[in-house]
Amino acid sequence: MNSPKSKHSSSPVPKVAPSYSSALISYVKSILTFKGSIISSNCPALFLSGVSLLELAADWGDYFSFLVDASNSQNSTDKSLNVAKWVLSSFRSSYFGMSLGDRISIKKPYNPILGEQFYCEWFHEEYGTTKLTCEQVSHHPPISAFSLENDKYEIICNGYSEQRLKFAGTSLTVDQVGVVSVLFKKTNQLSVISLPSLSISGLLVADPIVEICGTVLIRSSDQTNCILEFIKKPYFYGNYFKFKGIITPYSNNERKRNDPEEIQLNSAKNQNSEKSCVMEGNWTTSSTFNLVENGKASKSNSNVSSSTNNLKNYKNARSDSPKPQNLLDFEDLKPLKRVIAPLSSQSEFESHKVWHDVTEALGVLDFNKAAESKNLIENAQRELRKTEKTNNYAWSPRLFTFIEFNDIKNSEFRDAFQNVQSEKPNISNGLWVKNELLDMYKS
Repeated sequence: MNSPKSKHSSSPVPKVAPSYSSALISYVKSILTFKGSIISSNCPALFLSGVSLLELAADWGDYFSFLVDASNSQNSTDKSLNVAKWVLSSFRSSYFGMSLGDRISIKKPYNPILGEQFYCEWFHEEYGTTKLTCEQVSHHPPISAFSLENDKYEIICNGYSEQRLKFAGTSLTVDQVGVVSVLFKKTNQLSVISLPSLSISGLLVADPIVEICGTVLIRSSDQTNCILEFIKKPYFYGNYFKFKGIITPYSNNERKRNDPEEIQLNSAKNQNSEKSCVMEGNWTTSSTFNLVENGKASKSNSNVSSSTNNLKNYKNARSDSPKPQNLLDFEDLKPLKRVIAPLSSQSEFESHKVWHDVTEALGVLDFNKAAESKNLIENAQRELRKTEKTNNYAWSPRLFTFIEFNDIKNSEFRDAFQNVQSEKPNISNGLWVKNELLDMYKS
């Protein structure tokens, strides 16, 4: 979901119609009894954001400078810290507008059509051009793949995501299934990142708010491990958008298959010269970090899990540490400007061209026209799938190929992927890679 006052779309999108609140409550009640995948349910045009879900992958490129900093880092702790900054800032770019920009106007992005594509670029004097390529590689289930590339610093990101929606009590939970990897070609190092879950509460009173919840793992091939734990606000007290995090080295001895809720980070056998790092704060505004000795970071317990007891580990790690340093302060950070080709230069498969008529109608609050245009697109896709089935035609992605983790030639890269998979069982056994980049991964 996304706010209608979106940075992603070049077309005007409506703010809020007067009947939004009552219509939202009615819609939520209807999907409470919907059988099947909620994401495939028919969404009224009033609740459409004017942006394709595929385009949201551009959020990974808005603060790419942190990956440049990671590439230039002199040690593994600093590298992981900068990767964590990139992850947190990307999450803010994705979810903050949904949370506080105009809470009552949370809206749903378009479900991308099969084979839909999206391209975007960012230009910077220091680190050159960063290019984004996206493709909808599956419709059932809906899976979006993306690749982010910077030739000057030889940084390549590959990722995919599938969103699974379900109601838990009065909240809507969005489980984001997928993985993102960052390859630093200059140093031949890889970081693997799991995706967070989202919780949308307040829907039944038409006052929705989006929170990140659960844990995000960042495993690096240089044997550095990071956990970011996002804390959902309790019902009656507390603050929104809190998180805690820890970065520690880990050894080959510790790459064992633990319970999904418990990830071993450090042990007495692994006394690395690198410092550990603890982080905390608000992922939408500001946060801090401390560098601490490995023993202090783990003296209370060698395991860090998602349990409440884990919070004591962070507290103990910080108790002997120096004054906190600034991690992120979004008052001082501005995302780079996105550059998207004009509509006249786009192919028929690109997001802005596919959904142009719908977005244009939304921009003038013509929800009937928007619904009609959306139905035309979806019906055409259904007919196309029927024709393909009749002709025994098997559709395949044009831009991306799925490879299994077992086929990754670099053993350290393979271990990093499989280590994350062991802790996040809903991740598949492979990843989607842009065709031109397959040789960097596959044997």
